[in-house]
Amino acid sequence: TMVAVELPRGQKTIRFVSELSIQPTIKLAAATDQPWTEQWSVTCSRIWRCGFNKSIAPIDHIKNGISSPSFFPWPGEQLEIQINRPEGVSGASSTVTNVNYTVTPGNRLLLANLSMKVRASQGGWQKITIPDGAELQKVNIDNNTVSIRPVGNVVTVPLKPGAQNIVLEWQQSWERKAFETAPPVDIGSDAVNVKTSISRGDDRWVLWAMGSPWGPAVLFWPRLLIMLLIAFGIGRIKGLPVKTYEWMILVIGLSQLPPIALIPIVFWFLVIRWRNESPLENPSMFNLAQLAIPFITIVALGVLYAAIHTNLLINIDMQVKGANSTNRIFRWYVDRSTSALPQPTILTISDWFWRIAMLLWAVWLVVRLYKWAPWAWGSFTTGGIWKSFSKKAIIPGPRPNVRIQNHESEE
Repeated sequence: TMVAVELPRGQKTIRFVSELSIQPTIKLAAATDQPWTEQWSVTCSRIWRCGFNKSIAPIDHIKNGISSPSFFPWPGEQLEIQINRPEGVSGASSTVTNVNYTVTPGNRLLLANLSMKVRASQGGWQKITIPDGAELQKVNIDNNTVSIRPVGNVVTVPLKPGAQNIVLEWQQSWERKAFETAPPVDIGSDAVNVKTSISRGDDRWVLWAMGSPWGPAVLFWPRLLIMLLIAFGIGRIKGLPVKTYEWMILVIGLSQLPPIALIPIVFWFLVIRWRNESPLENPSMFNLAQLAIPFITIVALGVLYAAIHTNLLINIDMQVKGANSTNRIFRWYVDRSTSALPQPTILTISDWFWRIAMLLWAVWLVVRLYKWAPWAWGSFTTGGIWKSFSKKAIIPGPRPNVRIQNHESEE
């Protein structure tokens, strides 16, 4: 195609813009036997892909930050441009992030809350499948309550282009049992940053937790095992009226207190044994020991009372750590999840099992105190309860030799 361009007198350059129809191949050829040179610059839009034959090498590739190959052909050289439109890659039009699925089991009902953030590139629907028998309580979109009636157990939530926060709340019938698993929920698409939480309830004793690797760990059992090993070692000490198995039973009742609480108990037994085997002859040291022993006894009895009070009246501390979990709420986290959310499980029983066991432990402790008390009193009174300070005896010295002379007067 030839274009006739009029160049007025005194004008050296002229620019014009033309359009070429989109074709699979466009061929450019430099003119021959013409008094000019040519420069070709090709810029493709984002929706097109341009390929070039290798007969002419581009002089420049980037122009103003945009890929725009430039060619300076010799007369008669040709450039072939292949043009094609890349096909779109199939994929989801929405992304689900920050999913929080929380369940609170009760004696008769289970309460559930599901919140998530959805980013959509176009309008559509998010189909969320809640558990069978669940009764939908509320649907909230961007802090606005909307009225949506589920079809069966599928809740269809409208989506608009952009980001929106969706919150669902429902309840369903529930019966407490040993293994409690989060009910199945399908959010309709894959998700990232998924958190699942289970509340244990006020009257449950959680024994174990199972789920994704990034979740809670019940550290009570490892700590109890370590304390039992320490009790076994203490039981090897001779001269104490406490057998090895009694030390192990004792630390079970002290397991709800910090491990340091065992020190006053052991120290009291060692002091009483020392008092029995090593009577002090010095009155000052003897009396000082007699004053210290009642104080140590009060501290040891205070620890035992604290253990009974904690075991019978305060919630059981199972030393739960990991994924921001607490002794009351167990949390699990996964970075990527399928549309079916994870279903972690906790092993719980009624806390009455612990209360009854600790009541029996308290009775056992009282019985053992009746056995240890005579041994402690006998050791405490060895050599007497108190030594008085005796006065220093005064020994008279030799009598002085005094001569008495009687003088009689003469009459």
